[in-house]
Formats: sequence, C-alpha cells, structure tokens
Amino acid sequence: MSSLNRISKNVIIVGDLNVKHPNWGCTSMHHKGRLLVEWLENSDKYAIQNHGMKISLRSDTTIDLVLTTPTISLSHCGTLSYTELNNVLSTQQSGSIPHLSTLTRVNHLMEQLTQSLRHNSLSVVVYIDFLQAFDMLWHPGLILKLQHLHCPYAYLFWIVNYFQDRITTIDYQGHLSDQIVITRGAPQGSCFEPKVYIVNLFDLPQIFEYTRKVHLYVDDLALLYSPSIYLEYIKQTDEIQTRINNDMVKLEQYADNNHQPVNKNKMEFVVYH
Repeated sequence: MSSLNRISKNVIIVGDLNVKHPNWGCTSMHHKGRLLVEWLENSDKYAIQNHGMKISLRSDTTIDLVLTTPTISLSHCGTLSYTELNNVLSTQQSGSIPHLSTLTRVNHLMEQLTQSLRHNSLSVVVYIDFLQAFDMLWHPGLILKLQHLHCPYAYLFWIVNYFQDRITTIDYQGHLSDQIVITRGAPQGSCFEPKVYIVNLFDLPQIFEYTRKVHLYVDDLALLYSPSIYLEYIKQTDEIQTRINNDMVKLEQYADNNHQPVNKNKMEFVVYH
C-alpha cells in the first residue's frame, strides 16, 4: 500500500484483498484484517464496503472493500482489462478468457487434426501437463515478464504487494502447524489466480516451431504434429519424431527457466491415423 501511495495519493483498490475483520461483516478477524484496520485508522483513507461487485470465486466477504480518499483520483489496478486491451494473452490460449472455453480449444484442435488426416496417413498429438501449475508460479519471473510487456508500474506495485508476506497454517485434526511463508504460487479462490497464470505463459507458444498448432487451456498444453504430404511414410515418421524431440528440448529449457516443471507422469503421446 505504501508503494501505491507513492504513485497516487488518491487510490482505489478493488481486488482479492483476503482480509477479514468484523468491520466488514466477517465472522472472524485475522492478522491482515487487523493490520489493514490499523493502517486505515492512521491514514486519510476510509473503507467503503462494496456490495455491488463480486470478484472472488471463493468468498463474499474477504474482498468487498474499496479504499479511497474523499476526493477520488482513480489509479485503477485492473490487471484483467489491461491484459485484454493490450493483447497480452496468446491467441493459442483459451482458458480464463471471455467468450472462450474448453470447447473452443477442443474444436480448434479437432479441426486441425481432421484437416491433417485428410491428406496424411497419420498425425500425432502430444498432451502435456505442468506439475502443480498454480502452486508453482514463480513470482520474480512473472514480474519480469510483466515489465517486458510494459505493464504500468501501478499494476506492478499492486501485484508485488499482493504476493508479499503471505503465510499459511496447516490444521490437521485440531493440531496447528507453525506459520509457513509462501514464496510461490497464485492465491487460490480469486479470478486473479488463473488470469495471472495464463499471462505468465503468454510466451510459451513462441518456443515451438509451428505456433499455430499449439493449443493451450490454462495449464494444459497440446501440440499437433502433421507430416509433410510430399514425403514417403517412413520419412514422415522420421520427420515427426525429429520435430517432437526438438520441441521437447525447447519445452524442457522453458520449464527450467520459468521454474515450472512438466508433469512427465501425465504426458501422453497419441498417434491418430
């Protein structure tokens, strides 16, 4: 919040703040809620309970807040609209994007596969899954990518603050663990979680040889391989094998650079003929 104040003295924050306090109709209070109330009491800002906007998919109470000054000068931290207005998201991605769905991506893949089989004796699709995708989100890498995308600093400061000082406690049959500092992952339960994850993968399709045959739905990846119609069958299989091997090397390098490992146990290699 101090970072936001350096950008604008009059700030509106609407998002998954994940703060609980009786002042906002919550049945309980936790550490963040207490700190936020103390911060508000010592600042010139006040809290307005926001009943007209539901952002969290998990809770109706943890995010219903607008923080503002009496004279409003909007510094809107709308990362969702930023990604849409600036064409940040890849056209190969259909997850968590308005008017697109799983069916959109499946239909596109099936159309390409059908066209390929009209002219070839076989086609191959490699299905790939990332290991604990949302939980493995690497925060420094995400911030660096957003900087390269010229994301406004107001948004960057908001996101950095959003990820900072996150802790969790495990409750097992009434026994509480020590507090665990969370340094990776996207906070679960809000619409921000899938959006920030797909933004983090915006550059993934570009590492492959044929980007138009890359299909993404959030963290699920499918790669279609169609051989050249001018080659004999044995040479077609050799060509596909070479292309797959090259792409897998690139994918492994990408996964290492982004600290996002591939779940090799869930990878599938399917031959259609």
